[in-house]
Amino acid sequence: VLPAVTLTPMTVVQPTSAVPSRITAQWVKNDPADNTIVLAGTKFDIAWTIKNIGTTTWNTNYSYGYLSGAKYFERLTYNFRKEVKPGEEVTILVDAIAPSTSGSYYTWWKIKDDQGNNIGDVDLTITVVQPNETPKTTPTTAATP
Repeated sequence: VLPAVTLTPMTVVQPTSAVPSRITAQWVKNDPADNTIVLAGTKFDIAWTIKNIGTTTWNTNYSYGYLSGAKYFERLTYNFRKEVKPGEEVTILVDAIAPSTSGSYYTWWKIKDDQGNNIGDVDLTITVVQPNETPKTTPTTAATP
């Protein structure tokens, strides 16, 4: 004789709505602007301005680091240099050296909280040229009325 099996009905779990993050970064601007022409081998700074649109103050254990794309930096991770309160903007800097080969270079960086969680991202595309080289541009055509 086999023992009787009792089946227990499973409860249905309702999906919960996404809770807004207390820690969120928003891109404001970058300098240089995307597609800026940079001379091969030139040292330059990348400055991204971001805004704390969350409810938590960012501390100096928050960081930003290289994620993917072209690597042309003196360092791949940096810590924040000051606290950033909710609603405030901060400019984060990266020391860069333009690649030695002409072309378009894209890079993508992640911003992380003091626990290592991603809270935002920034990116940049530059165009590298050699001395006396004319950058290759894509012709644009004006729309006719």
